[in-house]
Amino acid sequence: SGGMAQRTALARCLARQPQVLLLDEPFGALDEVTRADMQHLLLKVNREQGSAAVLITHDIDEALLLSDRILLLGNRPARTLGEWRIDLPQPREEQVEAIGALRIEILKTLRQASRPQPQTLDLPEPSHVPG
Repeated sequence: SGGMAQRTALARCLARQPQVLLLDEPFGALDEVTRADMQHLLLKVNREQGSAAVLITHDIDEALLLSDRILLLGNRPARTLGEWRIDLPQPREEQVEAIGALRIEILKTLRQASRPQPQTLDLPEPSHVPG
């Protein structure tokens, strides 16, 4: 199953006892229950091994539940649109109000950044023609 394959991939990474895990959408293909189990496993392993993880995700809720720091990247070329430090204790599932407020703030930043920006043209200064 997808969940077992993800667990196996995570176990292979952890067997080397890395100081930092680089994770690119690691739980994206999993069902909600398996995804939650894997998220809790990641938090447990990071806490026990004292390792860190850099997690790339498009899931704002996942970022809020797992991260101590969130960087929102966007535009082309990519740049930082926002940064949030999450100082809430784990597990965060019960902290609905605080998580909800951060989620709304991140979504507002994302929406604002995705609005089309007016294009400005760099036209040369008009020449003065004596008359």
